[in-house]
Amino acid sequence: MKRFIIIDGNALVHRAFHALPPLSTKEGLFVNAVYGFTMILMRVLKEYHPEYIAVTFDLPAPTFRHKKYAEYKATRIKQPQELYDQLPLVKDVVRAFRIPVLEKEGFEADDLIATLSARIEKELPDTEDIIVTGDMDTLQLVDENTRVYSLKRGLSDILVYDLAMVRERFGLAPEQMNDYKALRGDPSDNIPGVRGIGEKTAIELLQKFGTLGKVLTAAEAGDESIRVRVRELLITYKKDAILGRELVELVKDAPLSASPLECARQESDKEKLRELFTKFEFRTLLPRLDSDEKSAEKQKEKVLPAAKQGTLEDFLQQVKKNEKFSALITDNLLRLASGDAIAQAQWPLSSSEKKILDPMFKSRALKVLHRAKKFIKALQKEKESIEPPFFDLEIAAYLLNPGRRAYELADIAREYHEDTAGLAQVALRLEQKLGTALREVKEIELFQKIEIPLVTILSKMEMLGIKIDEKYLNGLSKQFGKRIDDLNKKIYRLAGYEFNINSPAQIREVLFGKLGLGDKGVRIKKTPGGESSTAAGELEKMRGMHPIVDLIFEHREFAKLRSTYTDALPELIDPRDGRVHTTFNQTVAATGRLSSSDPNLQNIPIRTESGRAIRKAFVAEKGWTLLSADYSQIELRVAASLSGDQKMIAAFQDGRDFHTQTAALVFGVASEKVTAEMRRAAKAVNFGILYGMGSDSLAKATGFSRGQAQGFIEKYFVTFHGLRRFLDGCIKQAREKGYVETLFGRRRYLPEITSGFQRARAQAERMALNHPIQGTAADLMKLAMIKVYPLTQTLSPTGRGQGEEGVRMLLQVHDELVFEVKEKKALEIALSLRALMEGVHALKVPLEVEIKTGHNWGEMKPIGKI
Repeated sequence: MKRFIIIDGNALVHRAFHALPPLSTKEGLFVNAVYGFTMILMRVLKEYHPEYIAVTFDLPAPTFRHKKYAEYKATRIKQPQELYDQLPLVKDVVRAFRIPVLEKEGFEADDLIATLSARIEKELPDTEDIIVTGDMDTLQLVDENTRVYSLKRGLSDILVYDLAMVRERFGLAPEQMNDYKALRGDPSDNIPGVRGIGEKTAIELLQKFGTLGKVLTAAEAGDESIRVRVRELLITYKKDAILGRELVELVKDAPLSASPLECARQESDKEKLRELFTKFEFRTLLPRLDSDEKSAEKQKEKVLPAAKQGTLEDFLQQVKKNEKFSALITDNLLRLASGDAIAQAQWPLSSSEKKILDPMFKSRALKVLHRAKKFIKALQKEKESIEPPFFDLEIAAYLLNPGRRAYELADIAREYHEDTAGLAQVALRLEQKLGTALREVKEIELFQKIEIPLVTILSKMEMLGIKIDEKYLNGLSKQFGKRIDDLNKKIYRLAGYEFNINSPAQIREVLFGKLGLGDKGVRIKKTPGGESSTAAGELEKMRGMHPIVDLIFEHREFAKLRSTYTDALPELIDPRDGRVHTTFNQTVAATGRLSSSDPNLQNIPIRTESGRAIRKAFVAEKGWTLLSADYSQIELRVAASLSGDQKMIAAFQDGRDFHTQTAALVFGVASEKVTAEMRRAAKAVNFGILYGMGSDSLAKATGFSRGQAQGFIEKYFVTFHGLRRFLDGCIKQAREKGYVETLFGRRRYLPEITSGFQRARAQAERMALNHPIQGTAADLMKLAMIKVYPLTQTLSPTGRGQGEEGVRMLLQVHDELVFEVKEKKALEIALSLRALMEGVHALKVPLEVEIKTGHNWGEMKPIGKI
C-alpha cells in the first residue's frame, strides 16, 4: 500500500520545545522546537518514504468546543512566548519541504487529521495513513489502514499504535477510546468526566458493557454487577460524561484547504531549506538534506573539481613552485584538512607585522586557510612549514560566534552568503568579510596576537606528544579490574542478588524497589519517562542512607577510569615513538579555554588516588624530566583584578593563603583563629561564587544548612562588595549589550539574557558571571604559551633536531603547562618559565606560578621559590 503521513504540528512542536534545552542562534532566536520538529520530520520521511504528506496546526481562535463548554482547556498553563514564536518558523520549514499546511479557524488540528484520514479512506483506498503525534487523542482513529506514530517520551522513544497495540495498551478497541475519556475525564483538556472514576474502573466498565451509553443505562437500571458507589457516581455525573463524549469526538467533515490528492509528496526546495538551516544554525541537519550518496558525490566533484587526482607530494611540489599558494586542493589534503581551502590574498599589514613575515613570503601575501593547524601538521611531516601571519577562517568564525558547535567551511560560506562552489575563491572573499567583522567588534588584535600565533604552537605540541609507560598502564588496568570485581561482590551482597551495575534501570530497581531508598524523604528527580533518576547528582543525595550508594559511586569511578584511560590509552600510543598525541581544540569552549581529545587529558581526576595513579603513566624520555608550571588560583586573581575589590586585592598582595584570609574577613576572626570548617566554606564560595553558586550548592559542598549557607554568602558579599558590584555589572552589561567580554576583548554573546524562558535566562546569567573571569584566565594562559614558546625548539621525541635547547612544551591542561626538559637544565628552565609566566600581563594582583618536576606526571615535587 502507498503511505500518507499526517503530522500533528502543534503536538510535535510542544514535545520538541520541552524535550530539548533552550537552543538559540547567535542573534538570540530560539530554535529548539524548530530543531526537534525538523529532526522528527526528516526521520519520518527517511523511514517511510511516503507518497503523500500533510502537516496540521491549531489556530489561536476559539473552536466549536469552546462555544459548547467555556471551560474547555481552561486549566492549561500558558507556555513561554519562546514556544509560540517558533510556530511560524516551523511552518517555514514545512513549506520549504513543499508539504501542505492544513489549519482552519474553529477546528483543532486533530479534527483536520480525522477529516483527512476519513477522506483518504474514500479517495485513496489503496493508501494507509500514519498519524505522527505526541498525544493520544487520535488513537480513536486507528483501524486496519490507520496507525498512530507516537512519541512515547522525549523525541527518540517511539511507539506505533495499530489495532493490536491499542488493545494491548488499554484493553479496549479504538472506537471505545472516546467513551473511555468521557468516563475518566481528561485533565489536560479540562474535560470533567465522571468524578471518582479513574482509568482502571473506566476500562472495566467498557470491557463489560461495550459503550458509554450502555454503561449509563446499566447504572440507571441498578445493575448489581456495578459497585454501588460507582453506580451513584455514574448517575450523578451523567451529563458530564455525555458532554465529555461530545468534546472528545473528532470531527470528520471539517473543511480542508487541500484535498488528499493535493498532498502528493513533492521534491523539497533544497536551497530554501539550506537557507533556513543556515539561519537556524542546524549544522548537523544540513548534511542530511542530500540523502542520495551519488548526488552528494556529484556535488563534491562540482565544488572541488581539483580533488580527483593528486597526492600530498604533488601538492607540495606545486607549493615550492608557486610561493603565493595559488588555489589547489588535492584529494590527500582534502582528507587531512577536512575540505580546507588554501588561497592567497592581500592583507593590510602594520609595520610591526611586516617584520615577522616569513622570508618565504617577502610579498605582502597572507595565507588564507581553514583549520590551519591540520595543514601545518601535514607540511611538518613533509619537512615543510608555514608560519604566521596567515588567516584561519575557522578561528575567525569562532571568535565572531563562539557559541557554535562546528565551523565547517561550507557553513561559514553560507552564513556569510557566499556560494559554496569554488571554495578556494570563496576563501578569499570570506577573509575580507571576516576580517572586517573582527575589526568592527574589536577582536582583530585578539585574533592576530593570541589565536593565530597559538595555532603553530599547538600543531608542534601535537606532533611532539608525550611518552606513555604502557607496561605500567597494563598493570594498573589489572588492578582496577580486580577492584571492580571486589566491588561487584560487595554490591551484590548488599543488594541480595546479582544484577548489571552498569544498567540505570537495574540500579533503579535495587535502590528504589528492593532497598526502598526513595521513601527516605529525599526528593529525587524524575527522568523524562517519569522514573526516578540514578544520575550522579541524584545518587549524591542518597549518600549515607545505605552503604551500597558509596560502593556504586566507587564502581562507576573505577569503571570509567579503566574504559577511558587504562584500557584506551595503550591503543592510542604511536608505535613509532611510544608517545600519545592528543589534539588541542581551539574552537570548542566559548570561554576561550583549550580542550583536548583523543585522548581527553582535561578530565583525568587529580583529587583522587586512582586519578593520580593514571597520571603516573605519563613519563619523560630517558635523560629528560617532566616540568609542570601551574598558575596558582588564577581565576580568583583575575576576579580581584577585574573587580578592583580592595579587600581581595589586599589579601592577594599580602601573600598569605587566600582562603584563610577570606574566612578571617567573613567570620571576623584573626587568621590564626580560622578553623578547617571556616576555610572549607570560604574556599567553596571563593570558587563557586564566580559561577553563580547559590545557597543550596554551598550547603551541599560544606555540610551547612541552607540558612547557614545563605548567611555566609550574604556576609561574603558584604565583605567583598566590590566583587558583588562587578558581578552585577556583568549581568547588566549582558542585558544592555547582549554580550560580555574578557580583559582582552573576547566576547560571548548572550541573547537569552532577556528571555522570558526562565531556564534559558538563568543559564545566560551564569555565563555572564563566568565568561569575563574564566575567559580572561584562558587568554592569559594562551599569552603565556606564546611568551614561553621561544624557549622551545621543534625536536623529535628522541632529541634530534636543529639547535637543540632541551625544552619541549607538551601539554596544556586547565591552568597548567607541562614541559619535557633535559634533567641538567631543569633548574635553569624553571627560573625562565616562572619569570615569563608571572610577567605575562600586569594585573592589580601578582600572578604566581608553582613549578614542579618529576619523572612522571603523577609524582612531581615543587621546586619552590628560587
